[in-house]
Amino acid sequence: MLPGSLDAAIANAGGAFADHFRPGSAGVVDDGDPELWAPMVLANVLGPALSAKATLPHLERSRGRLVLLGSVAGIKNSPGNLYSATKWAVVGLAENLRLHATTRGIGVTVVNPGMIDTEFRHGRAPSIAMSPDSVAEAIGFALDQPAGVDLNTVTIRPIGRPVRLRAGGVSLRHPRARSRPEPGTTSLPVSRR
Repeated sequence: MLPGSLDAAIANAGGAFADHFRPGSAGVVDDGDPELWAPMVLANVLGPALSAKATLPHLERSRGRLVLLGSVAGIKNSPGNLYSATKWAVVGLAENLRLHATTRGIGVTVVNPGMIDTEFRHGRAPSIAMSPDSVAEAIGFALDQPAGVDLNTVTIRPIGRPVRLRAGGVSLRHPRARSRPEPGTTSLPVSRR
């Protein structure tokens, strides 16, 4: 750590509009409001890119870390959902930045939280949703890695959210399905405080 240096940056801009959470909706692309899409895409995709552009030169000097907030929606398809597509972009951006930054001594992590009990869900968060503190703990875990270690992907989900297997557009719940981290990811226990 250098005095007056930027040792870590967190790109946590983003959001979605209420039309992404309408029950029974066929998908936002079918019946969403296109006037709401541009601000969401700009915040969710351009926001992290601009944060990276502004912070990478400083993080290179300090050999610091950049954390981008993705979403489980960015690693699991959500039919017709534009928010999900923006979070896929964040996951891709994180890997592209990692490839660029690792040779410069910068660690890059994407944290992909599942459902969180915040205003983001527009009052529709289920009782199993995680506390925002759980996401903060995951970010802290990413930032706390020892020098020389680059933790790339952290995916956290609330306990009680079953894995859903898709077959022909039908959602199936397998009785023995367990949430397992994807290859190359870390799974952290979370609390619902």
